[in-house]
Amino acid sequence: GDYHSNNFGQCRERLPKLDMALSALIEDLHVRGLDKDVSVIVWGEFGRTPKINKYGGRDHWPSVACAMLAFMLDAYNEDEAPNAKGVMEKRTVMRLDPRLAPVKVAVLPLSRNPQLSPKAKGLAADLRKNWNIEFDDAGAIGRRYRRQDEIGTPFCVTVDFDTLEDNAVTVRERDTMKQERVSLDQVQGYLASRLLGC
Repeated sequence: GDYHSNNFGQCRERLPKLDMALSALIEDLHVRGLDKDVSVIVWGEFGRTPKINKYGGRDHWPSVACAMLAFMLDAYNEDEAPNAKGVMEKRTVMRLDPRLAPVKVAVLPLSRNPQLSPKAKGLAADLRKNWNIEFDDAGAIGRRYRRQDEIGTPFCVTVDFDTLEDNAVTVRERDTMKQERVSLDQVQGYLASRLLGC
């Protein structure tokens, strides 16, 4: 039998009390002006029995999905950043911890120029040996940065026309939007020191 089946009745009986307590907590946070700063997460599998997988273990995908949703709600952010013309625009950023970000680095050639694409594709292939990398050469560079911000990519590496001269790329950090010029032969180490545990 399933151990959890014995607890289902008790859980159903206690859920209204939990609901009342959560409502009171949320109201209290609102009164104190903290409702925008605090995330309230309820975690549980009330009435849901995890299935037994073929290896004899239990599959807990509902909990994993709840945990990821909680991280995403906490990471979602809107701020303002200048566009290419210097006009401030709303920017949506998924400030995920780099360990949780599905894409660690995006490699972005400045354009689809035949001189830039091979260098960018080569760099993407090298970085792919260590991390999940996205290669994106479609559209304006600013829009590509924003797309990566929205999915939580911690770093964007831009291959531009200066790369052809100085053999360096521009690395942009998602949260601060700070850009730093890094030599191509130092990019792996630069990213590795900032993507510890990824």
